[in-house]
Amino acid sequence: HGLTGPITVAGQKYGTGNAVPMPAMGGLSDHQIAAVLSYIRKEFGQEAAAVSAEAVKKIRTGTSGRDKPWTADELR
Repeated sequence: HGLTGPITVAGQKYGTGNAVPMPAMGGLSDHQIAAVLSYIRKEFGQEAAAVSAEAVKKIRTGTSGRDKPWTADELR
């Protein structure tokens, strides 16, 4: 579904002004999205378990009716 609007990461605000929304990733497989999310978690210092393809599939199925990008506030 993508992401729109500003987002704050490690105290740094991104996406203000004329930022282009992050596009949806419908062309990526559940495994590919899980790998990207796991990489991002690790790079930001989180010690959480890797994201599984099954978790991605569950979320995709549960939000399949959504027709607009997410905002940072909705994802908190």
